[in-house]
Amino acid sequence: PLLLYWLLERAGLDVTGKVYLVVVIALAITAFLIWVECFAAFRPRRPPDDPVESYPPASAIIPAYLPNEADTVVETVEAVLAQDYDDLQVILAYNTPHDLPVEDELREIAERDPRFTALRVHGSVSKAQNVNVAIASVTGEFVAIFDADHHPAPGAFKRAWRWLANGADVVQGHCVVRNGTDGNLQRLVAAEFEAMYGVAHPGRARLHGFGIFGGSNGFWRTSVLRLTRLRSFMLTEDIDSTMRVVGAGGTIVSDPGLLSTELAPGNWSALWGQRLRWAQGWSQVA
Repeated sequence: PLLLYWLLERAGLDVTGKVYLVVVIALAITAFLIWVECFAAFRPRRPPDDPVESYPPASAIIPAYLPNEADTVVETVEAVLAQDYDDLQVILAYNTPHDLPVEDELREIAERDPRFTALRVHGSVSKAQNVNVAIASVTGEFVAIFDADHHPAPGAFKRAWRWLANGADVVQGHCVVRNGTDGNLQRLVAAEFEAMYGVAHPGRARLHGFGIFGGSNGFWRTSVLRLTRLRSFMLTEDIDSTMRVVGAGGTIVSDPGLLSTELAPGNWSALWGQRLRWAQGWSQVA
């Protein structure tokens, strides 16, 4: 913009005064809408109270890139398998450039628990490709997607089904940082996530009538996920899938009471890389 203003000024056209007014007005409107969303978050939608006599088969997909997430993936698999849900299938869809010792642990889990499948996706280079391959093996009527460090709270699948049984296509839960006491960076991200998932997302959903799938702790109707899929060429495939579901008339619900814990980035460099990808991805979707 600065270069453009300079070139226009050299050509005898000074637009900075008008641009300044437009920017100030836009920021004022944005600030006002943020306040409205914050107040709307005081009245988030609650899961329907309709009693559920029986729960259908459910599945969980855990996409992972094992060299980076090998230290957390076994704990995550065990956390999902510990859910109090009678008919649950858990698929770890992972890619790795070479064999790893953790794969032996995963095979041992699969041998003792038939609900679990470790699916190595050869040729995959993205989370989206892992999820898309795993969809073909899903047997549940609805399916949850969890990142490799996510631990769903007890009762998560039953709470999500109450939404899906009453017309929702996707339910996005509340992601909570569980290592928020490790340092100042983690404490900052923990506070930010509370503002994001506890205030902004449910407030925006209340105000505008639709939620956002955030990539993890999201529960989908299997038929909708198979139709939508995730696009591997999108930097934020979750936001892309959100826009396509909403654009097709689907319903995405934000539930701040549907909890899952995750790990904040361990250092500023990792946080910078994550947020740079998020910013580029949102721009790409826009």
